[in-house]
Amino acid sequence: MLGFGFIAKAQDDVKGSIEGGLHGGITQFYGDVSSGLFNWKQKGLVLGAHGRYNINSKFTAKLSFTYGRLKGDDALSKSKYQQFRNINFRTTVKEFSLVCEYNILGYSSGSKRMYPGMEMMRFSPYVFTGIDLYFFTPKSQVGGTYYKVKTLDTELGKKYSTFNLSVPFGAGVKYSPFNLWTLGFEVGMRKTFTDALDDVAGYYADYNTVRDDQGEIAAILSDPARLIGNTTQKTGARGNPRSKDWYMFITLSITKKLYFKNY
Repeated sequence: MLGFGFIAKAQDDVKGSIEGGLHGGITQFYGDVSSGLFNWKQKGLVLGAHGRYNINSKFTAKLSFTYGRLKGDDALSKSKYQQFRNINFRTTVKEFSLVCEYNILGYSSGSKRMYPGMEMMRFSPYVFTGIDLYFFTPKSQVGGTYYKVKTLDTELGKKYSTFNLSVPFGAGVKYSPFNLWTLGFEVGMRKTFTDALDDVAGYYADYNTVRDDQGEIAAILSDPARLIGNTTQKTGARGNPRSKDWYMFITLSITKKLYFKNY
């Protein structure tokens, strides 16, 4: 009964409390221009800020803004097809997300009262899912200069929005080393509904037509294999038009409890 009383008091402290913090880490892109999970040359950096509203010790709503960079380069792939294709890209991602976290063991980073029973709730793994709103701007590089490829229309007539929704989901762990503070580690996937994060979403256009309509740079970026001597006209899909892009954030975070509904 005493242990139950400690847990009840801890939950009372958690309910309605608000936290704020920062997070940062690395990104990984999964799409047509990607070369596996462990190619560190194709990972970008991510930084952001977040706030949490603790519904109780089990459920938390988290609102975040995250700024990251995704990138990929066929030249770094082990795939002979991708090396031959020779496409590269990078894009910034500005993401607003709202997710629900489920703390599997129950969690509290403490309160001004610091109940002894709260020691039982200073660590918990958690899972989460929700919704993201994000913006991206794909660019490709020629001769050391990056160009916005959407405006160059590299696949002639391909239309896509750089403002999209995605479904985030993943897992992490929380630990409170000091009263009111939380350290976290999280791995989060983003299921998108676009195939255009890397600007590879359709089929090869005729090189000469792209050059006449959009200029020499657009023509080169429509078929970068020509930069390494593969000058024949390509046909068919540049990637897989039936699959959508994914990306992942792996982050560390630090958070402080800022407001208590109950003391």
